[in-house]
Amino acid sequence: MIEKDRTKEVRGAVKRVTPEALTASAMVVQGQTILLAPVDTGNLRSSITFVVEGLVALIGTNVEYAPYPEFGTVNMKPQPYLRSGLLRSKANVRQIFKSDLGRAIKGAI
Repeated sequence: MIEKDRTKEVRGAVKRVTPEALTASAMVVQGQTILLAPVDTGNLRSSITFVVEGLVALIGTNVEYAPYPEFGTVNMKPQPYLRSGLLRSKANVRQIFKSDLGRAIKGAI
């Protein structure tokens, strides 16, 4: 017996879950980044935010001096909080997408 083609249902489910998974993932990366950000006044740490635009999640800060601790200077060694936050979050981000997409696909078929 041939089963009904559920491609449209699965595609719709994936489109619905992707922004949710991106938002959850961005929150995880933001949290790690905040934990890793060097603290002097706390301004850098408190400025780290995220935004989800379509299929892209952006995590960062608008603090003018943010690149200096991330990449270092002639007089200061790098303290990579953005890149390290992302790397430390990879497994959690994968799990979020695996779980959310799995549920969405299972619900669509």
